[in-house]
Order: sequence, then structure tokens, then C-alpha cells
Amino acid sequence: MEDDRNMGTDVSGGKHAAVRKRHELILKLVREQGFMSIGGLAERFDVTPQTVRRDINILCDQGLLARHHGGAGPVVKAPKTWTTWTARFFVSMKSR
Repeated sequence: MEDDRNMGTDVSGGKHAAVRKRHELILKLVREQGFMSIGGLAERFDVTPQTVRRDINILCDQGLLARHHGGAGPVVKAPKTWTTWTARFFVSMKSR
């Protein structure tokens, strides 16, 4: 992987291009590693932890990441049967 440092600014494409690139790299790292800490991402991209938290919040709002205490991991979707079973369970409990 290319050097990820200085992802906070990008003279060729502007600030928005740097943010998009950083988001892409965060997603790639999470897919490869399974979990990335705020501190690890901040150090890797040479940005503040607040910047990483903001990036993670944006990616979570888009449904691309799952936020965890201290970092982020991949989104894990429950199987459809599990969701259906859970819904039926709560409906049956409510009717008692």
C-alpha cells in the first residue's frame, strides 16, 4: 500500500479528494484487519483522532462500517432468518 501519511491534505485534488481517499483506505484496512483503532488510524494517516472519529461516523452513517468502542469494524449483517425469528419472538412475548 502506498504511503498513507498526510491524508489530511492533498494538493492535487483538494481537501475533498483527500477525505474520499482516506475513507476508501479506512474501509480497505477494516476489511483486511477486521478492526482498526482510532489511534492506529490517526497515526497511519497523520491526522487527529477527532478527524478519524468524524470519518468513522460518516462511514457508519452510510452503513459501510460498524462503530465499536475505540475504533471501527466491518458491518456484520444478521441472517434474514435470525431477524425473522427475533421479530416473531418479540411479537409472541408481547401477546402474552
